[in-house]
Amino acid sequence: MKVYFQAILRCEKSTYEKDEYDRLRSNSIVHSSMEIAKEGRIEALTCLWPNIKTVAMQLAVLENLPETINPLDYQHLLPTEHPFQEWFEKKSPIKIKPSVHEHDWCRKEIFRSIWSSNWSEETTPETETASCVSGAADISQWYEKRARQIEERSGLASHSLTLVTLASLGGGVRGLDNAMFHLLTLDTLLYDVNVEGVTLAQLENMTPLDTCALLMQMVTIIYLLNDGFFI
Repeated sequence: MKVYFQAILRCEKSTYEKDEYDRLRSNSIVHSSMEIAKEGRIEALTCLWPNIKTVAMQLAVLENLPETINPLDYQHLLPTEHPFQEWFEKKSPIKIKPSVHEHDWCRKEIFRSIWSSNWSEETTPETETASCVSGAADISQWYEKRARQIEERSGLASHSLTLVTLASLGGGVRGLDNAMFHLLTLDTLLYDVNVEGVTLAQLENMTPLDTCALLMQMVTIIYLLNDGFFI
């Protein structure tokens, strides 16, 4: 764990904190990453990311990030079908190799009976829960669920739309077309039409006619004339 701690210090350009070091030594890498995610520390997560072995564990950690953080800030951590397209903002995160922890004296084989029962990645409740996420369909479902959480908890439909756009159009994750449609409509209603109080859940239960009525709410004859609808 000393290696992980040193990597975090380098990434965040921070100084030694005893509580941080003790937390890393006392918990699994996944649990520690979850706690770091709750604090919104993207640089620290980036350093630890190569050591979070499975997509399931990564998604479990990502779910702890504050919903107010723009997904563009952690897009390099998102699991996708293929690398992001070049038209998305690029990141150059600092990473440490997954094998580095093998050189940490406390991770030597002679101490396995101690660390495997205390803070091994394989034996924590978090990893057992995360193991239910496996295939592409599960990843797609996670993105849709997470987008809903962001919208419900923060009211930031724009962040939800960004997350789904990154996954679907940028990363090739399939099965998000319906979520993309509703989030794009919601984003338009909230930020372009300036409709107040509408939520994703409400929008999904509306008829197409009701949705169109909301979209036309701020349209005036002047807008129609400017857009060439009347000759």
